[in-house]
Amino acid sequence: AILFGPPKSGKSLVALSTFGQIHQDDPTAVTVYFSTELRGQIQHTAETLKRFGLDPKRHITFDVNTPSKIFDPITYKFPELISKGLNIKGIAIDSLPAIRGRRSLDQDSIDTMQRGDKALTIQDGLQQITETIRKHKIFLILTDQVRANQDNPQAKGRNKLKMSSGWYAKHFAEYYIYLERMNSKDDKSDKSGKEFV
Repeated sequence: AILFGPPKSGKSLVALSTFGQIHQDDPTAVTVYFSTELRGQIQHTAETLKRFGLDPKRHITFDVNTPSKIFDPITYKFPELISKGLNIKGIAIDSLPAIRGRRSLDQDSIDTMQRGDKALTIQDGLQQITETIRKHKIFLILTDQVRANQDNPQAKGRNKLKMSSGWYAKHFAEYYIYLERMNSKDDKSDKSGKEFV
């Protein structure tokens, strides 16, 4: 699944809540979180994880944004760990746009343009981890940001925004889940008028 939406819409919170449910459903399940925005060690304290129903001993967080430190361990190291009995049930990559493009890792200056670098890096990375994810039935959560929908200047409401990632990420995911903060009065009740408390 790809969770996408505006800033502070709850993408990371939903990912952690989902992992909390995985921990509750399976007392041996391990979840792995790649925080590409390098906030994991700050946000994933033992106290915070417990609020989401996560066992801190079974939740591993990596603060990395280099593609080889995300996709290579999933492809090569995780199957070996699983074969030795580590029950990896969930992996999150939060977020796709914060992953560095491979060519950008070798550039000497920000002035060097690397067109298509990120999209191809993410495409190759997702292709690389597909076998691990599918074979071992690991639930993968990707988070993505949004950008303005410049293809349709007349777009209104949610159509003013579109998922930031390239086409391959969209093809790869089974589900897209759009998240948005509930700020209006209408957001505080269901269609029948029953108020959410």
